[in-house]
Amino acid sequence: MRISSITNLAGAGLVALSLVACGAEPAEAAEAADTGSRIDRLAGFAWGATREQIVAGRGTPFVEEEDFEGVATLGYEDTLMGQPVTLLYFVHPEQGLFRGGYGVQLTSVAQCEQVLAMWESGLARRYPAIEPVRRGNAGTGRCEAYAAGGPGFMETWRDPASGARVMLTLLPGKFAVLMNYSTTAADEWERRKVASQL
Repeated sequence: MRISSITNLAGAGLVALSLVACGAEPAEAAEAADTGSRIDRLAGFAWGATREQIVAGRGTPFVEEEDFEGVATLGYEDTLMGQPVTLLYFVHPEQGLFRGGYGVQLTSVAQCEQVLAMWESGLARRYPAIEPVRRGNAGTGRCEAYAAGGPGFMETWRDPASGARVMLTLLPGKFAVLMNYSTTAADEWERRKVASQL
């Protein structure tokens, strides 16, 4: 997937997702459970990593775009669990890495089912102490219904200590899977961005 399509996909999807899923957790959930609940990095980089650190570690992105407040979107072609993906890092000039994720433009219902199953399994293994919250069609046939124009799907793992989260999503109207990692700082940035456009 090229950067123009994935950033358009991510832009539309991340705005909707962040506004839907960024509600605060109850205060009693603020204590960290264990390492199985820590969402503190994306694809080898801790939250707060600078653009320079990411480029030093991953190389020159195949594309780089600038967004609101100078946030750099760095795009890389990558592979995740054997699936070619576009990997995006969103890096604020002051706060560093605060959002990013993987996107796959789907070509078939079978690919949709395969990607969702692999990514759900991987997230469950990586964050065993977090019970994901599901919205939308979570049953069998969800990809077939989705491909036919039915509802999307979102599954969210949230770090109880920091509020950072991972959202696995079938975006309505896009026929794509997005696995988005995001922090509360990114949610605040998104609110400022939306407010600036009003």
